[in-house]
Amino acid sequence: PPVGDLPDLERTSAQVNAWDQTSGLLLVDRSEATNTGVELTVDHHFARAFFYQLNGTWYDSRYG
Repeated sequence: PPVGDLPDLERTSAQVNAWDQTSGLLLVDRSEATNTGVELTVDHHFARAFFYQLNGTWYDSRYG
């Protein structure tokens, strides 16, 4: 048998979801953000279901 105070799994107010609740603070976004990026994938298939794949990513994110 379990020992201690375990939360009821049928309840929707479990503490695991507590971060979803608002804190009551007014949040104002006065900044700008830019996101740019490029992804490149190269693959080659061989016989008998063998293949290789090369992936490359360049990503730039700025917030200020």
